[in-house]
Amino acid sequence: MSTTCQSPNNTHLKNNKCNLLLKLGGGFLSLILCGTAYSLDPQSDNNDLDIFSRGIDSGSLKIIDYQKELEASPNSPEAFNNLAIAYAQQKEYYSALIYLRKAISLDQTFTSAYLNLGLVYSKLKQYKIAIENYKKAIVLLPEHEQPYNNIALIYQALNQDDKAIPYFKKALALNPQYLYAYNNLALSYFNSSQPEKAIAYLKKAIKVDPKSSFSYQNLAYAYYLCKKYSQAARHYQTALKLDSSDPTTLFKLGQTFLMMNNKEQARNYFAAAQAKFLTSNNDQMVKKIQSILNRLEKM
Repeated sequence: MSTTCQSPNNTHLKNNKCNLLLKLGGGFLSLILCGTAYSLDPQSDNNDLDIFSRGIDSGSLKIIDYQKELEASPNSPEAFNNLAIAYAQQKEYYSALIYLRKAISLDQTFTSAYLNLGLVYSKLKQYKIAIENYKKAIVLLPEHEQPYNNIALIYQALNQDDKAIPYFKKALALNPQYLYAYNNLALSYFNSSQPEKAIAYLKKAIKVDPKSSFSYQNLAYAYYLCKKYSQAARHYQTALKLDSSDPTTLFKLGQTFLMMNNKEQARNYFAAAQAKFLTSNNDQMVKKIQSILNRLEKM
């Protein structure tokens, strides 16, 4: 029952540093925008979408290379789209918009360009226009799950999780293997104080990828919010085995064992987390943990 669970503490959650997968050269571009409750890059404080990973080429080509491609094929919507991606990769979003609009003027059925327009407008926080372009992509390719996920992420960013949840569910209905959508949906349930509903979806995420440390982290957090601390600890420990480099998992284990009144285990995990945060020069977390350790000594 939802009454057994607590509302998420925003300081406990960390939105994910997202990724964009762009597959070029084949006419269709595959776009993945993710926003899990737990960071895929826990060392980064930048949770914005700023990684562009190219699926077919190595990602080493620069704007000038795509300008040459466009010169060789001046009427190619793909060439305009590719050049737009190169500009977006350099965070020159308004230049990217120019070339994406040109790509669409050459081919009004170019789904990839609409997806990229949605992404670029999202980067510019022009969310209404972003949603309009994602919906155009859906009209052209209604069985494609990713624009549903991306629309949901916009509503999530606007703290409208009641609108985000149906879009995440639609993405999952179209692709039950969509790992990030499971985690994104879980975040919306956390945000709307329904962590118990996240548990079933996170278990499905783990079935999709049993080595997904962030899915275990999110599942642990769901149990933590539902005050099922032993289950939370077990899943955090599994996440730690999968990714031992993450100090945040150690910190959360400390929190969890503290809630279980196991002060010795809590102290050990807090100390281990502090050591890792110290090596990464995260002074804020080092000081926070030291304050906790000081209080534990007095208990």
